[in-house]
Order: sequence, then C-alpha cells, then structure tokens
Amino acid sequence: VAQSLLHEEHFDVCILDPFGSVVPYLDATFAKAPHLSTIEICATDVNALYGSRPQITKRHYNTAFLSKERPRPSCYRERGVRLLLASIAQAANRQDRGIEPIF
Repeated sequence: VAQSLLHEEHFDVCILDPFGSVVPYLDATFAKAPHLSTIEICATDVNALYGSRPQITKRHYNTAFLSKERPRPSCYRERGVRLLLASIAQAANRQDRGIEPIF
C-alpha cells in the first residue's frame, strides 16, 4: 500500500520509518519527490547495517564487509551510516535525483 501511494502522490516532506530496511521504499519515494523536497529516513535494520547479519546485509544493501573482526571495529556505526547513505544515493541516482544529507 505504501509503495503504491508513493508512486501516485507528490509529497514535499516524506518520512520513511518502516520496520526494517528502507531499501524497498526508496525508488518509490524518489520517483515522485519534487525538486527540493525533504525525505526523512529512519532505518531500524541495524544488524544488517552494522554487519552483524552478513546475509541480510548482502540481500538488502548488495554489499559484504570484508573484515570479520570480533569484537566489531570502533567505526561500525559510521560504516553503517555510510552504507545507508550509499543506498539512498543509488536510489536517488536511478531517478536522476541527488541527495544532500542533513544530520
């Protein structure tokens, strides 16, 4: 339902806060986003973003972490944010859009 609504309507502000990954909703969100619109994204799939679940990371974000460090490296949160931003930028690029992260 959410994806079809995102394909049909224009929203100046869109808040993506699904349970789990935002990746399935990104293309629909950028397809109808007007120029200079704001998209707020909250990803709750931290196990995939932090590298704790490599199979899910590969499936959702099409990447694999090369290091198998245990415990996690000190930069694991930053690495997760970069992975999420890369996925968002790729989805925007498929719709000929750009992103400007605001923290």
